[in-house]
Amino acid sequence: MQKQKITLKNLNNMKTVKTKKGLTVTASTPAILSASRRTDIPAFHADWLMNRLREGYLAVDSTWSGKTTRNYVSLANTRFIVFWTKDPSPLIPHLDEIDKMGIGFYFQYTLNDYGDTPLEKNVKPLADRIASFKRISEKWGSDRVVWRFDPLVLTDSMDEDDLLSRMERVGDEIAPYTKRLVFSFADIAHYAKVTKNLTAAGVKYEEWTQPRMRRMGLLIRDLIDRKGWDLEAATCGELVDLSGASIHHGGCIDDRLIARISPDDPILRKTLGIKDVLVPSEDDIVLPDGRRLTITKNNRAVGQRGACRCISSYDIGRYQTCAHACEYCYATSDHAAAAAEVARLSQDPDREAL
Repeated sequence: MQKQKITLKNLNNMKTVKTKKGLTVTASTPAILSASRRTDIPAFHADWLMNRLREGYLAVDSTWSGKTTRNYVSLANTRFIVFWTKDPSPLIPHLDEIDKMGIGFYFQYTLNDYGDTPLEKNVKPLADRIASFKRISEKWGSDRVVWRFDPLVLTDSMDEDDLLSRMERVGDEIAPYTKRLVFSFADIAHYAKVTKNLTAAGVKYEEWTQPRMRRMGLLIRDLIDRKGWDLEAATCGELVDLSGASIHHGGCIDDRLIARISPDDPILRKTLGIKDVLVPSEDDIVLPDGRRLTITKNNRAVGQRGACRCISSYDIGRYQTCAHACEYCYATSDHAAAAAEVARLSQDPDREAL
């Protein structure tokens, strides 16, 4: 991405960009991208993303009532990307280039231990995924990789204690390489396509109840304390109160974590309301150099689930473009169709939109 002159005065304005076809279009100018809740961009679309970053714009197609609208995004003001992934290995070689563009990042990295179940049919072996997790942490720091054991799925052969053992096996490998554990409880009945896929895969699932969620929260807290893991624990999009287990409601796109990673970027400071602290308090964001910051704005996103604590960002993904074939996934209804779409898209990494 070519560096462009940026003025804070015009930070929130729309911008015109010239497309590959020579069209002049109006584009949004987000400071923070989500890549992506809808698909695994690092695993399957890393080349596409890098081409878009280098060209300085991309497009996001949205379909409503059978009509598709193309929305353009200028990357002139983009200063941070939150990556969601089960396999970042295709993107790892490009992280130095992203950093040189002046773009910060961290990974919401899902590392489950479901390899002996039908739940994750096309995910790389756990050992490979753990190696990638460690590789990012060793190069970029433990703030850059958030461990997600997500979602927690109950079945007729996998209860709370079994889930805890699986979490322990992963945590024994990666706990020193991260600072945060995020989890959620599979909400299967809410998604008809998830129910259909799990049933077709022969998975006899069980729904979580509030008492079972609270018991699982206590088990996770006991695990963290018993193992001596220095991990903050948080839920993702959950209404259940686990504060009794010292587990809080998390925001996966987190202004405080972004501030820790990119504390001095002027665009992020203005966008998020990051300020230096003169009088210390317990709620301050403490940087490695001892400086203290605070967030002075309410950045919480609108339009997300009620329990979601994410801040505003621009999601650049598209549903039905992930080939991991996870049976619990709400973003993919037809795994065969999604795999075919990934193969088709891989032939055209220069396209404007997924």
